[in-house]
Amino acid sequence: MEGLFNKKAVICILLFSMLISISYAQESLPVYSINAYYKIYSNNSVLESLKFVFSPALNESTIYTLDKNITDLYVVADQGLANYSLIDNGNTYTLNITVNDSISFLNISYISNEDVFNKDNVNLFLIDFLFDKIIQKMIVTVDLPQGYLIYQEQYTPADAMISTNGEMISLGWVYTLVKSSTFSLQYFKPELQIDLPPPPIIVEIPYINYSKQIIIVLASIAFIMFIWLMILPIYFKKKTKEEFLVGFREDEVKAIQYIQKHKNIWQNKLIQVFNFSRAKTTRIVKKLVSKGLLRKEEYGRTNKLFWLKK
Repeated sequence: MEGLFNKKAVICILLFSMLISISYAQESLPVYSINAYYKIYSNNSVLESLKFVFSPALNESTIYTLDKNITDLYVVADQGLANYSLIDNGNTYTLNITVNDSISFLNISYISNEDVFNKDNVNLFLIDFLFDKIIQKMIVTVDLPQGYLIYQEQYTPADAMISTNGEMISLGWVYTLVKSSTFSLQYFKPELQIDLPPPPIIVEIPYINYSKQIIIVLASIAFIMFIWLMILPIYFKKKTKEEFLVGFREDEVKAIQYIQKHKNIWQNKLIQVFNFSRAKTTRIVKKLVSKGLLRKEEYGRTNKLFWLKK
C-alpha cells in the first residue's frame, strides 16, 4: 500500500483535505460533510462527483493538486460554475479555485482513469480516504457498469447497502464521524469464464444391516475415537500456536493474529487498526513474506495480503 497514497493523494487525500489556502490560512478548510458518487464505465474509467459541505461557510480561495490523468473537470459552488485555473506541473495540475463570496458547498467532478485495476478478468475498484480531521458525515455511492455483477461478494466495508434497477447494481455506505476509510469492490461481466472452485464430491455410503450387538460395539468405538480426535487437535493446535509465535516481536504478533483471523486484508488496514507507521508495516510484511507466512499481490499501486500458514 506504500505507493497508493503517493498517487491517490491527488484524487482522494488532497482533494478532501484541501490543506493549502491562497489567503495563507494555516488551518484546514471547514469541511462538514462529503457526498462521494462514483459511476464506473465498462472501459474502467470512472466518473467521480464529490460534494463538500462547509460549516461555517468558506470565504477563502483555495488551491490543491489533481492527477493529470483526468478529463471533463467541472467545479461548481453556490453561485454556479466556480472560477478556477489550472497550472501544469508536469505530472500533476494545480487547481486554483477563486472564492469571491462565502460558499456553503463545493462540487467537483471529473473522469478518472486511476481507480480501477484488472486481474484475471476480474476488476477491482479501490478508493482510500484519509482526512486531516474528523468529518461529521460521509455518503459514498458506487454504480457498476450496466450488465456487471459483484464478484463472490468481494466488497468492503461489508455493511454496504446494495440495490439494483434491473440493469445496474449500486452499493452505498453512510457513516458519521469519519477520519479514514477504504472502499473496494470486485466485479465482473457474467459472460466471462471465471475459474470457480469445483463442487464437493458427495459419496453415498450403502446401509449395512449389522446385528444389534455389533452395532453397539462399533458405535462405542466410534464415539471414543471421535472424542479423542476432537480433543487431540485442540491440544496440539494450542501448543503449536504458542510455539509458533515465539521469536516474533509484539507488533509482529499483533499483525500475524489479525491477518490469521481475517485470512486476507489490504495492507493499509494494519496502519489503520494498530496505528503502525508505513515503514513498520512494510518491514513486518516483508518479514512475514520471507518466512512463507504471507502472499502479497499487487493491485496497481496497492497490496493485498493472503495468509498462507494453516
